[in-house]
Amino acid sequence: MKKLKKIAPAILVAGLLLVPVIAMGAVNIGGAENPVSGEGLTRGDVEDIIGNFANFIMTIGIALAIIAVVVGGIIFATAGDNEDRATRGKKWLWNGLIAALIIFAAGLLIDTMANIVARNFF
Repeated sequence: MKKLKKIAPAILVAGLLLVPVIAMGAVNIGGAENPVSGEGLTRGDVEDIIGNFANFIMTIGIALAIIAVVVGGIIFATAGDNEDRATRGKKWLWNGLIAALIIFAAGLLIDTMANIVARNFF
């Protein structure tokens, strides 16, 4: 901890000195008239980005819910006569199942709203 206190100011100064160097990467050094070029995002691109982000968040949430159920099952199975561990295991199990239910409901809601916005229903 003492070493960290000694080198922390040096790291802070070095970081502050590097800020202009990093910012120079955004400057138009080449002299082009339009430094920002390319095509803009279409509605389909935005839909894809939002859909991919929603799928990513749901995948992470489901993985965490499964981990909670497994941990709760292990705690409950190894509780033996210990009532506190059994209660804690049951809480983990129920919380994991409730989390999975909420995530599935959110996924259904997101999918329904996406279909309504894109007019892909009926």
